[in-house]
Amino acid sequence: MNTKVLRPALSFSAIAFAVFAAFAFSTAPEKGKLIDVWGHNPLEDCDVTTVKCSNIQNPNVCRVTAGGQQLFDMSSPTQCNVELYRKIN
Repeated sequence: MNTKVLRPALSFSAIAFAVFAAFAFSTAPEKGKLIDVWGHNPLEDCDVTTVKCSNIQNPNVCRVTAGGQQLFDMSSPTQCNVELYRKIN
């Protein structure tokens, strides 16, 4: 009698533990992870440049060259006014 009750209960608990372990011990993705963004030049109709910028705020804005034109990200299909920052590794 005990084995008829115990065997299904053990099977169910083993499956439940496996499902729990699969989700409990997997690593979650980092929130707000840095994504490289190509800078857009507002003086050239928001053309894409070859400069990679960051969307994480820091004191250094992203520019074409040192002291050159500041680059932005697209806010709509025709406007680039989202401020970008220089990548910090």
